[in-house]
Amino acid sequence: MEYYGKADNAKQKTEKEEAKEVINLAIMGNLDENRNLKLSDFKKEIENMSGEILDEDENTITVKYKNYEAVIDIKNKRIEELYESNSTVSSKVEEIPEQWEITRKTDKQWYHYGNGKINAPKLVGEMTPIKYIGQEQEGNKWANAVTKDGSMWVWLPRYAYKITEGYHTNIAGTIEVAFLDTNNNFLNGETGELVTEPSQVTYTNNTQDQWLVHPAFTANATNGGGFGEIEGLWVGKFEATGTNTNLSVKPGVSSLVDMTINEQYKLAKASKFGETVDLRSHMAKNSEWGAVVYLAYSKYGTDKQEIEQNVSSSHYTGGSNDKETIYKANKTQSTTHNRDRRI
Repeated sequence: MEYYGKADNAKQKTEKEEAKEVINLAIMGNLDENRNLKLSDFKKEIENMSGEILDEDENTITVKYKNYEAVIDIKNKRIEELYESNSTVSSKVEEIPEQWEITRKTDKQWYHYGNGKINAPKLVGEMTPIKYIGQEQEGNKWANAVTKDGSMWVWLPRYAYKITEGYHTNIAGTIEVAFLDTNNNFLNGETGELVTEPSQVTYTNNTQDQWLVHPAFTANATNGGGFGEIEGLWVGKFEATGTNTNLSVKPGVSSLVDMTINEQYKLAKASKFGETVDLRSHMAKNSEWGAVVYLAYSKYGTDKQEIEQNVSSSHYTGGSNDKETIYKANKTQSTTHNRDRRI
C-alpha cells in the first residue's frame, strides 16, 4: 500500500507539472510586442487545448486544464496559484453542511472582504471551500471551508488594526482594519505608521496613533503569536462539538461542556478533523480570539455590533438545532458573529 501511495503521488506531481508547463507556454506564446498578454488569443489557445476559462477580472484570469485550475496574474504574466480542481476532492469530504455547497477556490462568491485584497485562504489536505446558498447574501462574506469530517471553519486574513475612537473609555469605539501581506505591506492603499509591537503604540485623545500588526499573525509568542509570520488563520465557525475524544466544529448540535482547560488543550492539539496532514490545531489563544472579535467588530464584519451569547439551554451551536434558524434568525450567535450582510 505504501508503494501504491508513492506511485500516486508521483503521478499527481507529474500531472501538476504538466499543467503548469502547458499554461505557462500558452502565456508566453500570446504576448504582444510590448510583452502584454493578448487575452483573446490566450483564451482561444486554452479552449483549443480542451481547457476552460473559469473566471476573469481586470487583474486575473482563471483557467482549468485537465484536473488543475490556475489563477493567472495578467499584468505580471505568471501563474499566481495552481491547485487541484475541486471536482477531484469534493467526494473526499464526508459531510457538507445543510444550506451550503462546495465551490471553487476562485469563485467570487466564496468570499468578499469589502472591495479590498486579502491574503487568499490557504486550504490544506482535503479542506474544501463552501458557500452559503440558503438565501442571497450581499456585502462582506468571510471565506468558509470544511475539513474532511464536515467541521466548519472561517478564514481570518492577516491584518493590522487601529482603534480610532473610544480607546480606554466606557463606550464602544471604532476599530479600523487594514489587510497586510507577510512583509507587512498594506494591500489596499492604507497609509500611516505601522508597528509590530504593542509597546510601540501611542495614543492621542483616545485614538491609536499607529497601525498595529495584530499579534495573532506574528512569530512573537510573547505577544500572542508564535506560529510564524502567517498569512491568516482558520477559526472554528461555532463552538467546539463532538466528544471528549473526537473534536468537531458543527452547527446545530450540542457543544462540548464541563471540560477542564487541560482537557480542552490536549484534545484540541491532538485533533485532526478527519485530515491526514498537520493542521496545527490548538485551543484558541486570547490573541486569536481577539483577532476574531476585532475583525468582526470592524466594517468588514458587523460594523460595531457585538457578538451575542448563545442562549440555547441545550447548548446547540448557533442557538438552535434547526439549520434555517441558525443562518437566518440566529446569525449573531456564530463564533464569528454572522449577520445579514456576512455569512
